[in-house]
Amino acid sequence: MNQTEFKGKIIELLSSLDGLVEECCFNSVSRNQLFILSEIDINPKENSRDPLLVRVAEIEAKKSKEVLNLKEVSSRLFSIYPDLYDINVTVFHSMKQKTFIEFSYVRKSHLDDGHPCRMSNVEPMYHAKLTTPFYLKDQNEKFDVNWQHQEWKNWWRRLQLKMGWTKRNMYGSNSNPES
Repeated sequence: MNQTEFKGKIIELLSSLDGLVEECCFNSVSRNQLFILSEIDINPKENSRDPLLVRVAEIEAKKSKEVLNLKEVSSRLFSIYPDLYDINVTVFHSMKQKTFIEFSYVRKSHLDDGHPCRMSNVEPMYHAKLTTPFYLKDQNEKFDVNWQHQEWKNWWRRLQLKMGWTKRNMYGSNSNPES
């Protein structure tokens, strides 16, 4: 694969992400896109901390990453193309004037020795993903694309779920609190 074909795959992936955002989120994202690049650690250290705190720490770490344009991202990924196993793209943060998109990848060299793709010349997998909020009751419910950055709201929703304070639990699944 040459660099032009690879950039075409990256643009296809971004188009898929735009479609996901339109389908799953109630807010739109800016077409002024900037990118961050990160490697996925497939062997994370065992962590017994609260998953919400881990997520907040990851978000803070990503905020300090170098911001790149599409040409830089595609050339950096293409430079390690033979070693790429998986490429994921997701919206990291969206604002009115710009959207930060994260490209994360897994290297073949970091897979277990016995993994069949480690030695083969298989093309990498490409995935456009959105992290869905933990508080969604219905998979068809639209959500805020920036939900991960709303720490206090997430803390409150988590407390509500733990304590059983949701409308569904307080009033029954089909009853209306106003009636």
